[in-house]
Amino acid sequence: MNPHAGIARRPLGATGLDISTVVYGGFPARDPRVVRAALDRGITAFDTAYCYTRGRSEETIGLGLQGRRHEAVIQTKWHPWARTRRDEMLRELDASLRRLRTDWVDVLLVHQVGFNSGRESVERLDNPELLEAIEAARRAGKARWFGVSGHDLDLERVLAHAIGHPAVSVILCRYDPSVFPAQKDLIAKARAAGIGVLGMKVLSGARGADLTPWRIGDRTVKQAALRWALSNAALSGVAISIGAEPQLEEYAAAGGDAVAGEGT
Repeated sequence: MNPHAGIARRPLGATGLDISTVVYGGFPARDPRVVRAALDRGITAFDTAYCYTRGRSEETIGLGLQGRRHEAVIQTKWHPWARTRRDEMLRELDASLRRLRTDWVDVLLVHQVGFNSGRESVERLDNPELLEAIEAARRAGKARWFGVSGHDLDLERVLAHAIGHPAVSVILCRYDPSVFPAQKDLIAKARAAGIGVLGMKVLSGARGADLTPWRIGDRTVKQAALRWALSNAALSGVAISIGAEPQLEEYAAAGGDAVAGEGT
């Protein structure tokens, strides 16, 4: 089987990485066979986090990609606070690498930056020990690119701050039809700065939105929402939770027929 058949690919900003527009959202990952099937289906990017199901998500993705690590782009997350020390961050990264059965991750994000996620927001990104940890991880070859994820109500503030941050090369953010009126302009600004932007939680506003233009043929509402998001050519891809093969096939099909630039 052609590993890239049927799924569009886009560059991840200026990182030099090309990824599938459908990104395997690893929160519900339990079965390594589904992870490997996703790779066979043409999904080359996998998103997880140290905290997803107490590390089981990273373990599952590591098992699923075992022996095929070179075919995949792995993105995981750590969770430093404004006063977290450099060595604590690096220990957390090492634990993730062990679970993922790899020596490095392609992208490492500061997880869930936003005021509602612990009452700390952009100040987490200004911790000088974070910059030291990032540089140490990069020098050791344990992480290639760094960035931020967020979906709280102060997301536009987080995006604006992240775009000017010296270590941010990738942003993973909520993107759906219902909220954040300034978001599209911020995403375009990020892209112009060479930052790769990934959407997530695209299904959150799907039920209240008019997705008629993206619901072609017998496409489901979920497929239409994914196609809507991918019609924004400024997005490198969309992370969407996949826990079983029926979900994999549903979302992979939508990633195959999305038209870059449509509806932007």
